[in-house]
Amino acid sequence: AAALLAAALLGAGAARAELARRGLDGDRGAMERALGGRLEGAACTLIFPSETAPALAAAHLADCEFHAADVAAALGLAASPRVTVFLHRSDEEKRRHVGAGGTSFTKPWLREIHLTDSAVPQPILRHELVHAVASALSPGWLGVPARHGLLISMGLVEGLAVALELPRGAWTGHQWTRAARDLGVLPDVASAIGPAGFYGAAPARAYGAAGSFLAFLRERHGAAAVAALYRGGDFQAAFGRPVGPLVAEWLAFLDTQEVPRGLRNAARARYLRPALFAVPCAREVAALEEGAWALARRGRREEACQALRRVAAVTGRAGPLRAVGDLAASAGDLEAADIAYREAYRAAPEADGTFRGQVTAALADLSWRRGEPAAAAAGWLQAAALDPDRPEARLLQAKLTALADPVLALEARPALLGLTGQGEALDRLARVDHPLSAYLQARQALARGEASRAVPLLARAVAGRLPAALGEEAAFLLGEAHCLAGQAGEGEAALASLAGSVTAAADRARAEAGLRRCRVERARAGRGPAPAAGG
Repeated sequence: AAALLAAALLGAGAARAELARRGLDGDRGAMERALGGRLEGAACTLIFPSETAPALAAAHLADCEFHAADVAAALGLAASPRVTVFLHRSDEEKRRHVGAGGTSFTKPWLREIHLTDSAVPQPILRHELVHAVASALSPGWLGVPARHGLLISMGLVEGLAVALELPRGAWTGHQWTRAARDLGVLPDVASAIGPAGFYGAAPARAYGAAGSFLAFLRERHGAAAVAALYRGGDFQAAFGRPVGPLVAEWLAFLDTQEVPRGLRNAARARYLRPALFAVPCAREVAALEEGAWALARRGRREEACQALRRVAAVTGRAGPLRAVGDLAASAGDLEAADIAYREAYRAAPEADGTFRGQVTAALADLSWRRGEPAAAAAGWLQAAALDPDRPEARLLQAKLTALADPVLALEARPALLGLTGQGEALDRLARVDHPLSAYLQARQALARGEASRAVPLLARAVAGRLPAALGEEAAFLLGEAHCLAGQAGEGEAALASLAGSVTAAADRARAEAGLRRCRVERARAGRGPAPAAGG
Protein backbone atom coordinates (compact mmCIF):
# COMPACT_ATOMS: atom_id res chain seq x y z
CA ALA A 1 0.00 0.00 0.00
CA ALA A 2 2.84 2.40 0.82
CA ALA A 3 4.51 1.71 -2.50
CA LEU A 4 1.27 2.18 -4.43
CA LEU A 5 0.44 5.42 -2.63
CA ALA A 6 3.88 6.91 -3.21
CA ALA A 7 3.76 5.90 -6.85
CA ALA A 8 0.33 7.43 -7.35
CA LEU A 9 1.25 10.71 -5.66
CA LEU A 10 4.61 11.25 -7.30
CA GLY A 11 4.31 9.80 -10.79
CA ALA A 12 6.46 7.07 -12.27
CA GLY A 13 9.90 8.66 -12.42
CA ALA A 14 9.73 10.55 -9.14
CA ALA A 15 8.13 7.56 -7.43
CA ARG A 16 11.00 5.27 -8.31
CA ALA A 17 13.48 7.73 -6.83
CA GLU A 18 11.43 8.24 -3.66
CA LEU A 19 10.76 4.53 -3.18
CA ALA A 20 14.44 3.77 -3.63
CA ARG A 21 15.29 6.45 -1.04
CA ARG A 22 12.86 4.87 1.43
CA GLY A 23 14.02 1.33 0.64
CA LEU A 24 10.68 0.26 -0.88
CA ASP A 25 11.80 -0.33 -4.46
CA GLY A 26 15.13 -2.05 -3.91
CA ASP A 27 18.07 -2.58 -6.23
CA ARG A 28 16.97 -5.50 -8.34
CA GLY A 29 20.46 -6.43 -9.47
CA ALA A 30 21.81 -6.31 -5.93
CA MET A 31 18.94 -8.47 -4.69
CA GLU A 32 19.54 -11.05 -7.39
CA ARG A 33 23.24 -11.20 -6.53
CA ALA A 34 22.53 -11.48 -2.80
CA LEU A 35 20.05 -14.30 -3.27
CA GLY A 36 22.01 -16.04 -5.99
CA GLY A 37 19.47 -18.57 -7.33
CA ARG A 38 17.37 -18.16 -10.47
CA LEU A 39 14.91 -20.35 -12.37
CA GLU A 40 12.86 -19.47 -15.44
CA GLY A 41 9.46 -20.86 -16.38
CA ALA A 42 6.91 -20.00 -19.04
CA ALA A 43 5.33 -17.28 -16.89
CA CYS A 44 7.52 -16.99 -13.79
CA THR A 45 11.06 -15.95 -13.02
CA LEU A 46 12.01 -17.17 -9.54
CA ILE A 47 14.85 -15.50 -7.63
CA PHE A 48 15.70 -17.50 -4.50
CA PRO A 49 18.50 -18.27 -2.03
CA SER A 50 21.29 -20.14 -3.77
CA GLU A 51 21.52 -22.74 -1.00
CA THR A 52 17.92 -23.87 -1.58
CA ALA A 53 17.67 -27.58 -2.41
CA PRO A 54 17.01 -28.08 -6.14
CA ALA A 55 13.80 -30.04 -5.51
CA LEU A 56 12.39 -27.26 -3.33
CA ALA A 57 13.30 -24.53 -5.80
CA ALA A 58 11.72 -26.51 -8.64
CA ALA A 59 8.57 -27.01 -6.56
CA HIS A 60 8.33 -23.26 -5.87
CA LEU A 61 8.63 -22.56 -9.60
CA ALA A 62 6.02 -25.21 -10.44
CA ASP A 63 3.62 -23.64 -7.94
CA CYS A 64 4.14 -20.22 -9.49
CA GLU A 65 3.62 -21.58 -13.00
CA PHE A 66 0.35 -23.26 -12.03
CA HIS A 67 -1.13 -20.35 -10.11
CA ALA A 68 -0.10 -17.79 -12.74
CA ALA A 69 -1.76 -19.85 -15.50
CA ASP A 70 -4.81 -20.60 -13.35
CA VAL A 71 -5.33 -16.95 -12.34
CA ALA A 72 -4.90 -15.79 -15.93
CA ALA A 73 -7.53 -18.27 -17.09
CA ALA A 74 -9.88 -17.21 -14.30
CA LEU A 75 -9.56 -13.60 -15.48
CA GLY A 76 -10.17 -14.48 -19.13
CA LEU A 77 -6.59 -13.75 -20.20
CA ALA A 78 -5.04 -15.86 -22.95
CA ALA A 79 -1.86 -16.22 -20.90
CA SER A 80 -0.24 -14.80 -17.80
CA PRO A 81 2.15 -11.90 -18.17
CA ARG A 82 5.68 -12.62 -17.00
CA VAL A 83 6.03 -12.30 -13.22
CA THR A 84 9.18 -12.16 -11.11
CA VAL A 85 9.03 -13.67 -7.60
CA PHE A 86 11.75 -12.89 -5.06
CA LEU A 87 12.04 -15.36 -2.18
CA HIS A 88 14.07 -13.69 0.57
CA ARG A 89 15.84 -15.82 3.20
CA SER A 90 14.14 -14.08 6.12
CA ASP A 91 12.01 -11.11 7.07
CA GLU A 92 15.19 -9.32 8.11
CA GLU A 93 16.80 -9.84 4.70
CA LYS A 94 13.60 -8.74 2.97
CA ARG A 95 13.57 -5.58 5.08
CA ARG A 96 17.16 -4.83 4.05
CA HIS A 97 16.35 -5.37 0.40
CA VAL A 98 12.99 -3.65 0.04
CA GLY A 99 12.14 -1.94 3.33
CA ALA A 100 9.28 -4.25 4.36
CA GLY A 101 10.07 -7.21 6.59
CA GLY A 102 6.99 -9.01 7.87
CA THR A 103 4.77 -8.06 4.94
CA SER A 104 4.60 -9.87 1.61
CA PHE A 105 3.73 -7.55 -1.24
CA THR A 106 3.54 -7.02 -4.99
CA LYS A 107 4.61 -4.13 -7.20
CA PRO A 108 1.94 -4.48 -9.91
CA TRP A 109 3.59 -1.95 -12.24
CA LEU A 110 6.71 -4.15 -12.28
CA ARG A 111 4.85 -7.47 -11.87
CA GLU A 112 7.28 -8.19 -9.08
CA ILE A 113 6.47 -10.13 -5.89
CA HIS A 114 8.46 -10.21 -2.65
CA LEU A 115 7.96 -13.10 -0.20
CA THR A 116 9.88 -14.66 2.65
CA ASP A 117 11.10 -18.14 1.76
CA SER A 118 9.14 -21.06 3.19
CA ALA A 119 8.19 -24.65 2.56
CA VAL A 120 5.84 -25.42 -0.32
CA PRO A 121 3.13 -24.51 -0.89
CA GLN A 122 3.91 -20.86 -0.16
CA PRO A 123 0.60 -19.79 1.43
CA ILE A 124 0.47 -16.19 0.16
CA LEU A 125 1.84 -16.78 -3.36
CA ARG A 126 -1.49 -17.07 -5.17
CA HIS A 127 -2.90 -13.94 -3.54
CA GLU A 128 0.12 -11.91 -4.61
CA LEU A 129 0.11 -13.44 -8.09
CA VAL A 130 -3.43 -12.13 -8.59
CA HIS A 131 -2.12 -8.59 -8.06
CA ALA A 132 0.66 -9.16 -10.58
CA VAL A 133 -1.36 -11.01 -13.24
CA ALA A 134 -4.37 -8.67 -12.97
CA SER A 135 -2.08 -5.74 -13.79
CA ALA A 136 -2.56 -6.84 -17.41
CA LEU A 137 -6.18 -5.69 -17.08
CA SER A 138 -5.41 -2.15 -15.90
CA PRO A 139 -4.48 0.46 -18.48
CA GLY A 140 -2.75 2.78 -15.99
CA TRP A 141 0.97 2.61 -15.30
CA LEU A 142 0.35 1.56 -11.70
CA GLY A 143 -1.25 -1.69 -12.85
CA VAL A 144 -4.18 -1.34 -10.44
CA PRO A 145 -7.65 0.27 -10.71
CA ALA A 146 -7.27 3.92 -9.72
CA ARG A 147 -9.51 6.89 -10.46
CA HIS A 148 -7.62 9.71 -12.14
CA GLY A 149 -4.46 7.66 -11.59
CA LEU A 150 -4.48 8.60 -7.91
CA LEU A 151 -7.45 7.20 -5.94
CA ILE A 152 -6.61 3.49 -5.74
CA SER A 153 -9.63 1.20 -5.35
CA MET A 154 -8.09 -1.06 -2.72
CA GLY A 155 -11.39 -2.93 -2.38
CA LEU A 156 -11.08 -4.02 -6.01
CA VAL A 157 -7.35 -4.75 -5.70
CA GLU A 158 -7.61 -6.87 -2.55
CA GLY A 159 -11.10 -8.17 -3.21
CA LEU A 160 -10.07 -9.72 -6.52
CA ALA A 161 -7.06 -11.39 -4.90
CA VAL A 162 -9.27 -12.88 -2.17
CA ALA A 163 -11.92 -13.90 -4.72
CA LEU A 164 -9.40 -16.04 -6.61
CA GLU A 165 -7.80 -17.68 -3.57
CA LEU A 166 -8.37 -21.41 -3.08
CA PRO A 167 -10.04 -22.66 0.13
CA ARG A 168 -7.50 -23.64 2.79
CA GLY A 169 -9.89 -25.30 5.21
CA ALA A 170 -13.39 -26.68 5.46
CA TRP A 171 -15.24 -23.47 4.56
CA THR A 172 -15.41 -21.24 1.50
CA GLY A 173 -15.07 -17.47 1.40
CA HIS A 174 -18.83 -17.20 0.86
CA GLN A 175 -19.49 -19.19 4.03
CA TRP A 176 -17.10 -17.00 6.01
CA THR A 177 -18.88 -13.91 4.72
CA ARG A 178 -22.32 -15.28 5.59
CA ALA A 179 -20.96 -15.89 9.10
CA ALA A 180 -19.80 -12.27 9.26
CA ARG A 181 -23.26 -11.11 8.24
CA ASP A 182 -24.86 -13.31 10.89
CA LEU A 183 -22.63 -11.60 13.48
CA GLY A 184 -23.78 -8.19 12.26
CA VAL A 185 -20.30 -7.09 11.15
CA LEU A 186 -20.62 -7.27 7.36
CA PRO A 187 -19.33 -3.94 6.00
CA ASP A 188 -21.06 -1.91 3.31
CA VAL A 189 -19.53 -3.74 0.37
CA ALA A 190 -20.39 -1.00 -2.15
CA SER A 191 -18.33 1.42 -0.05
CA ALA A 192 -15.57 -1.12 0.63
CA ILE A 193 -15.08 -1.72 -3.10
CA GLY A 194 -14.56 2.01 -3.70
CA PRO A 195 -11.37 4.01 -3.14
CA ALA A 196 -12.35 5.49 0.23
CA GLY A 197 -14.26 2.87 2.19
CA PHE A 198 -11.98 -0.17 2.29
CA TYR A 199 -10.09 0.80 5.44
CA GLY A 200 -13.24 1.75 7.36
CA ALA A 201 -13.79 -1.86 8.43
CA ALA A 202 -11.45 -4.27 10.18
CA PRO A 203 -9.18 -5.91 7.56
CA ALA A 204 -10.65 -9.41 7.87
CA ARG A 205 -14.18 -8.07 7.33
CA ALA A 206 -13.25 -5.81 4.42
CA TYR A 207 -11.08 -8.37 2.61
CA GLY A 208 -13.63 -11.15 3.10
CA ALA A 209 -16.68 -9.16 1.99
CA ALA A 210 -14.97 -7.69 -1.07
CA GLY A 211 -13.60 -11.12 -2.01
CA SER A 212 -16.94 -12.89 -1.68
CA PHE A 213 -18.73 -10.18 -3.65
CA LEU A 214 -16.26 -10.27 -6.55
CA ALA A 215 -16.17 -14.09 -6.52
CA PHE A 216 -19.97 -14.11 -6.73
CA LEU A 217 -19.96 -11.62 -9.61
CA ARG A 218 -17.43 -13.74 -11.50
CA GLU A 219 -19.35 -16.98 -10.84
CA ARG A 220 -22.72 -15.43 -11.79
CA HIS A 221 -21.77 -12.96 -14.54
CA GLY A 222 -18.45 -14.24 -15.89
CA ALA A 223 -14.79 -13.28 -15.95
CA ALA A 224 -15.19 -10.69 -18.72
CA ALA A 225 -17.54 -8.53 -16.65
CA VAL A 226 -15.27 -8.65 -13.59
CA ALA A 227 -12.26 -7.85 -15.78
CA ALA A 228 -14.14 -4.84 -17.18
CA LEU A 229 -14.93 -3.68 -13.64
CA TYR A 230 -11.28 -4.03 -12.62
CA ARG A 231 -10.22 -2.14 -15.73
CA GLY A 232 -12.62 0.78 -15.41
CA GLY A 233 -14.15 0.69 -11.92
CA ASP A 234 -17.63 1.29 -13.37
CA PHE A 235 -20.33 -1.22 -12.38
CA GLN A 236 -22.85 0.18 -14.87
CA ALA A 237 -20.43 -0.18 -17.76
CA ALA A 238 -19.22 -3.64 -16.69
CA PHE A 239 -22.56 -5.26 -15.70
CA GLY A 240 -25.20 -3.08 -17.31
CA ARG A 241 -26.55 -1.99 -13.92
CA PRO A 242 -25.39 -0.07 -10.86
CA VAL A 243 -23.80 -1.60 -7.82
CA GLY A 244 -26.95 -1.56 -5.62
CA PRO A 245 -28.91 -4.31 -7.41
CA LEU A 246 -25.75 -6.41 -7.70
CA VAL A 247 -25.18 -6.17 -3.95
CA ALA A 248 -28.81 -7.19 -3.34
CA GLU A 249 -28.32 -10.22 -5.61
CA TRP A 250 -25.19 -11.18 -3.70
CA LEU A 251 -26.88 -10.82 -0.31
CA ALA A 252 -29.68 -13.12 -1.48
CA PHE A 253 -27.01 -15.63 -2.52
CA LEU A 254 -25.42 -15.46 0.93
CA ASP A 255 -28.76 -16.60 2.36
CA THR A 256 -28.12 -19.99 0.73
CA GLN A 257 -24.73 -20.52 2.42
CA GLU A 258 -24.47 -22.91 5.38
CA VAL A 259 -22.68 -21.81 8.57
CA PRO A 260 -21.64 -24.87 10.64
CA ARG A 261 -21.00 -24.58 14.37
CA GLY A 262 -17.24 -24.60 14.00
CA LEU A 263 -17.39 -21.75 11.50
CA ARG A 264 -19.57 -19.70 13.83
CA ASN A 265 -16.91 -20.08 16.53
CA ALA A 266 -14.08 -19.25 14.13
CA ALA A 267 -15.95 -16.25 12.73
CA ARG A 268 -16.32 -14.73 16.19
CA ALA A 269 -12.56 -14.98 16.62
CA ARG A 270 -11.81 -13.56 13.18
CA TYR A 271 -14.36 -10.79 12.85
CA LEU A 272 -15.12 -9.44 16.31
CA ARG A 273 -12.03 -7.28 16.30
CA PRO A 274 -11.84 -3.50 15.90
CA ALA A 275 -11.07 -1.77 12.64
CA LEU A 276 -7.49 -0.71 11.91
CA PHE A 277 -8.06 2.86 13.05
CA ALA A 278 -10.31 1.95 16.02
CA VAL A 279 -7.62 0.25 18.11
CA PRO A 280 -6.71 2.33 21.19
CA CYS A 281 -3.27 3.89 20.81
CA ALA A 282 -2.95 2.21 17.40
CA ARG A 283 0.50 3.60 16.65
CA GLU A 284 1.85 2.65 20.07
CA VAL A 285 0.39 -0.84 19.75
CA ALA A 286 1.86 -1.35 16.28
CA ALA A 287 5.28 -0.16 17.43
CA LEU A 288 5.16 -2.36 20.55
CA GLU A 289 4.19 -5.46 18.56
CA GLU A 290 6.83 -4.89 15.91
CA GLY A 291 9.43 -4.24 18.59
CA ALA A 292 8.39 -7.33 20.53
CA TRP A 293 8.93 -9.64 17.60
CA ALA A 294 12.20 -7.95 16.71
CA LEU A 295 13.38 -8.62 20.28
CA ALA A 296 12.20 -12.23 20.06
CA ARG A 297 14.14 -12.78 16.83
CA ARG A 298 17.28 -11.52 18.58
CA GLY A 299 16.74 -13.96 21.45
CA ARG A 300 15.69 -11.32 23.99
CA ARG A 301 12.63 -13.24 25.12
CA GLU A 302 11.97 -11.58 28.46
CA GLU A 303 11.95 -8.10 26.91
CA ALA A 304 9.73 -9.35 24.07
CA CYS A 305 7.27 -10.79 26.58
CA GLN A 306 7.18 -7.52 28.51
CA ALA A 307 6.30 -5.66 25.31
CA LEU A 308 3.58 -8.19 24.46
CA ARG A 309 2.10 -7.87 27.95
CA ARG A 310 2.00 -4.11 27.42
CA VAL A 311 0.07 -4.67 24.17
CA ALA A 312 -2.40 -6.87 26.05
CA ALA A 313 -2.82 -4.21 28.74
CA VAL A 314 -3.40 -1.39 26.22
CA THR A 315 -5.78 -3.28 23.94
CA GLY A 316 -7.47 -5.74 26.30
CA ARG A 317 -6.67 -8.52 23.82
CA ALA A 318 -5.78 -12.03 24.91
CA GLY A 319 -3.73 -12.87 21.82
CA PRO A 320 -0.51 -11.20 23.00
CA LEU A 321 -0.68 -13.24 26.22
CA ARG A 322 -0.91 -16.41 24.19
CA ALA A 323 2.12 -15.21 22.20
CA VAL A 324 3.99 -14.88 25.52
CA GLY A 325 3.14 -18.52 26.18
CA ASP A 326 4.32 -19.53 22.71
CA LEU A 327 7.66 -17.80 23.21
CA ALA A 328 8.15 -19.47 26.59
CA ALA A 329 7.18 -22.89 25.22
CA SER A 330 9.59 -22.56 22.28
CA ALA A 331 12.36 -21.74 24.77
CA GLY A 332 11.52 -24.82 26.87
CA ASP A 333 10.22 -22.81 29.85
CA LEU A 334 7.09 -24.89 30.35
CA GLU A 335 6.15 -23.32 33.69
CA ALA A 336 6.15 -19.78 32.26
CA ALA A 337 4.25 -21.01 29.19
CA ASP A 338 1.61 -22.64 31.39
CA ILE A 339 1.11 -19.40 33.35
CA ALA A 340 0.81 -17.27 30.21
CA TYR A 341 -1.61 -19.64 28.48
CA ARG A 342 -3.88 -19.69 31.52
CA GLU A 343 -3.80 -15.89 31.66
CA ALA A 344 -4.73 -15.79 27.98
CA TYR A 345 -7.61 -18.22 28.51
CA ARG A 346 -9.03 -16.11 31.36
CA ALA A 347 -8.63 -12.89 29.35
CA ALA A 348 -10.46 -14.24 26.29
CA PRO A 349 -14.21 -13.56 25.96
CA GLU A 350 -16.28 -16.60 26.87
CA ALA A 351 -17.90 -16.44 23.43
CA ASP A 352 -14.53 -16.82 21.69
CA GLY A 353 -14.57 -20.60 21.69
CA THR A 354 -12.01 -20.87 18.91
CA PHE A 355 -9.34 -18.95 20.82
CA ARG A 356 -10.06 -20.78 24.06
CA GLY A 357 -9.88 -24.09 22.20
CA GLN A 358 -6.48 -23.18 20.76
CA VAL A 359 -5.17 -22.25 24.20
CA THR A 360 -6.59 -25.48 25.63
CA ALA A 361 -4.73 -27.42 22.92
CA ALA A 362 -1.51 -25.51 23.72
CA LEU A 363 -1.87 -26.42 27.41
CA ALA A 364 -2.40 -30.05 26.40
CA ASP A 365 0.82 -29.90 24.38
CA LEU A 366 2.63 -28.81 27.54
CA SER A 367 1.14 -31.80 29.36
CA TRP A 368 2.51 -34.14 26.69
CA ARG A 369 5.95 -32.55 27.00
CA ARG A 370 5.79 -33.05 30.80
CA GLY A 371 4.97 -36.74 30.37
CA GLU A 372 1.29 -36.46 31.33
CA PRO A 373 -0.49 -38.26 28.44
CA ALA A 374 -3.91 -38.49 30.13
CA ALA A 375 -4.04 -34.73 30.70
CA ALA A 376 -2.84 -34.14 27.14
CA ALA A 377 -5.54 -36.34 25.63
CA ALA A 378 -8.26 -34.69 27.74
CA GLY A 379 -7.18 -31.24 26.54
CA TRP A 380 -7.04 -32.23 22.88
CA LEU A 381 -10.46 -33.87 23.06
CA GLN A 382 -11.87 -30.73 24.67
CA ALA A 383 -10.41 -28.59 21.88
CA ALA A 384 -11.64 -30.98 19.16
CA ALA A 385 -15.18 -30.86 20.58
CA LEU A 386 -15.38 -27.21 19.49
CA ASP A 387 -15.24 -28.25 15.78
CA PRO A 388 -12.12 -26.29 14.74
CA ASP A 389 -11.22 -25.81 11.10
CA ARG A 390 -9.73 -28.80 9.35
CA PRO A 391 -6.00 -28.07 9.72
CA GLU A 392 -6.37 -27.72 13.50
CA ALA A 393 -8.74 -30.70 13.69
CA ARG A 394 -6.27 -32.89 11.78
CA LEU A 395 -3.39 -31.91 14.06
CA LEU A 396 -5.43 -32.71 17.16
CA GLN A 397 -6.45 -36.06 15.70
CA ALA A 398 -2.85 -36.85 14.75
CA LYS A 399 -1.71 -36.22 18.34
CA LEU A 400 -4.50 -38.39 19.75
CA THR A 401 -3.66 -41.16 17.26
CA ALA A 402 0.03 -41.01 18.11
CA LEU A 403 -0.69 -41.11 21.83
CA ALA A 404 -2.49 -44.45 21.42
CA ASP A 405 0.75 -46.17 20.29
CA PRO A 406 3.66 -45.87 22.78
CA VAL A 407 6.38 -46.29 20.14
CA LEU A 408 4.73 -43.88 17.72
CA ALA A 409 4.12 -41.38 20.53
CA LEU A 410 7.84 -41.34 21.35
CA GLU A 411 9.02 -40.87 17.77
CA ALA A 412 6.24 -38.61 16.45
CA ARG A 413 6.02 -36.23 19.41
CA PRO A 414 8.91 -33.96 18.30
CA ALA A 415 7.40 -33.58 14.81
CA LEU A 416 3.83 -33.04 16.04
CA LEU A 417 4.96 -30.42 18.56
CA GLY A 418 7.43 -28.74 16.21
CA LEU A 419 10.41 -29.53 18.43
CA THR A 420 12.82 -30.68 15.71
CA GLY A 421 13.94 -29.72 12.24
CA GLN A 422 12.51 -31.41 9.16
CA GLY A 423 15.43 -33.77 8.64
CA GLU A 424 15.51 -35.04 12.21
CA ALA A 425 11.73 -35.39 12.28
CA LEU A 426 11.80 -37.54 9.15
CA ASP A 427 14.54 -39.75 10.56
CA ARG A 428 12.57 -40.37 13.76
CA LEU A 429 9.30 -41.05 11.95
CA ALA A 430 10.92 -43.50 9.55
CA ARG A 431 11.62 -45.81 12.52
CA VAL A 432 7.91 -46.58 12.99
CA ASP A 433 5.73 -48.70 10.69
CA HIS A 434 2.36 -47.00 11.14
CA PRO A 435 -0.01 -45.24 8.68
CA LEU A 436 0.25 -42.00 10.69
CA SER A 437 4.04 -42.16 10.45
CA ALA A 438 3.75 -42.57 6.66
CA TYR A 439 1.30 -39.65 6.49
CA LEU A 440 3.55 -37.35 8.52
CA GLN A 441 6.65 -38.35 6.54
CA ALA A 442 4.76 -37.61 3.31
CA ARG A 443 3.75 -34.15 4.49
CA GLN A 444 7.36 -33.39 5.34
CA ALA A 445 8.47 -34.65 1.92
CA LEU A 446 5.88 -32.50 0.13
CA ALA A 447 7.01 -29.44 2.09
CA ARG A 448 10.51 -30.06 0.71
CA GLY A 449 9.26 -30.43 -2.87
CA GLU A 450 9.84 -34.22 -2.92
CA ALA A 451 6.54 -35.38 -4.43
CA SER A 452 7.97 -38.63 -5.81
CA ARG A 453 9.06 -39.62 -2.31
CA ALA A 454 5.65 -38.69 -0.89
CA VAL A 455 3.58 -40.86 -3.27
CA PRO A 456 4.36 -44.33 -1.82
CA LEU A 457 4.14 -42.97 1.72
CA LEU A 458 0.69 -41.53 1.05
CA ALA A 459 -0.40 -44.78 -0.58
CA ARG A 460 0.52 -46.56 2.67
CA ALA A 461 -1.35 -43.94 4.69
CA VAL A 462 -4.50 -44.27 2.55
CA ALA A 463 -4.37 -48.07 2.81
CA GLY A 464 -3.98 -47.88 6.60
CA ARG A 465 -6.73 -47.35 9.13
CA LEU A 466 -6.40 -43.66 9.84
CA PRO A 467 -9.21 -41.64 11.42
CA ALA A 468 -11.52 -40.06 8.83
CA ALA A 469 -10.09 -36.54 9.04
CA LEU A 470 -6.57 -37.81 8.33
CA GLY A 471 -7.61 -40.46 5.81
CA GLU A 472 -9.51 -37.94 3.67
CA GLU A 473 -6.58 -35.56 3.70
CA ALA A 474 -4.20 -38.37 2.76
CA ALA A 475 -6.42 -39.21 -0.24
CA PHE A 476 -6.36 -35.60 -1.44
CA LEU A 477 -2.61 -35.34 -0.95
CA LEU A 478 -2.02 -38.60 -2.82
CA GLY A 479 -3.93 -37.36 -5.88
CA GLU A 480 -2.09 -34.04 -5.81
CA ALA A 481 1.30 -35.70 -5.25
CA HIS A 482 0.77 -38.03 -8.23
CA CYS A 483 0.39 -34.97 -10.47
CA LEU A 484 3.40 -33.19 -9.00
CA ALA A 485 5.48 -36.35 -9.46
CA GLY A 486 4.66 -36.56 -13.16
CA GLN A 487 1.98 -39.25 -12.77
CA ALA A 488 -0.89 -37.17 -14.13
CA GLY A 489 -3.08 -40.12 -15.09
CA GLU A 490 -3.14 -41.56 -11.58
CA GLY A 491 -3.61 -38.10 -10.08
CA GLU A 492 -6.50 -37.15 -12.36
CA ALA A 493 -8.29 -40.43 -11.64
CA ALA A 494 -7.95 -39.97 -7.87
CA LEU A 495 -8.98 -36.30 -7.89
CA ALA A 496 -11.90 -36.90 -10.28
CA SER A 497 -13.17 -39.56 -7.90
CA LEU A 498 -12.88 -37.15 -4.98
CA ALA A 499 -14.60 -34.37 -6.92
CA GLY A 500 -17.55 -36.68 -7.51
CA SER A 501 -17.84 -37.95 -3.95
CA VAL A 502 -17.22 -34.99 -1.63
CA THR A 503 -20.15 -32.85 -0.54
CA ALA A 504 -18.52 -29.74 0.97
CA ALA A 505 -18.06 -26.82 -1.43
CA ALA A 506 -14.50 -26.24 -0.22
CA ASP A 507 -13.61 -29.88 -0.95
CA ARG A 508 -15.07 -29.68 -4.45
CA ALA A 509 -13.09 -26.52 -5.11
CA ARG A 510 -9.92 -28.25 -3.94
CA ALA A 511 -10.51 -31.31 -6.12
CA GLU A 512 -11.26 -29.17 -9.17
CA ALA A 513 -8.13 -27.09 -8.58
CA GLY A 514 -6.14 -30.30 -8.28
CA LEU A 515 -7.45 -31.48 -11.64
CA ARG A 516 -6.47 -28.17 -13.22
CA ARG A 517 -3.02 -28.55 -11.65
CA CYS A 518 -2.68 -32.01 -13.21
CA ARG A 519 -3.46 -30.58 -16.64
CA VAL A 520 -0.90 -27.80 -16.16
CA GLU A 521 1.76 -30.27 -15.02
CA ARG A 522 1.00 -32.56 -17.97
CA ALA A 523 1.42 -29.61 -20.35
CA ARG A 524 4.63 -28.45 -18.65
CA ALA A 525 6.10 -31.91 -19.09
CA GLY A 526 5.13 -31.95 -22.76
CA ARG A 527 2.86 -34.95 -22.33
CA GLY A 528 -0.36 -33.41 -23.50
CA PRO A 529 -2.18 -30.39 -24.85
CA ALA A 530 -2.14 -26.98 -23.18
CA PRO A 531 -4.56 -26.78 -20.26
CA ALA A 532 -8.05 -25.51 -20.94
CA ALA A 533 -9.11 -22.22 -19.40
CA GLY A 534 -10.70 -22.73 -16.03
CA GLY A 535 -10.71 -21.24 -12.62
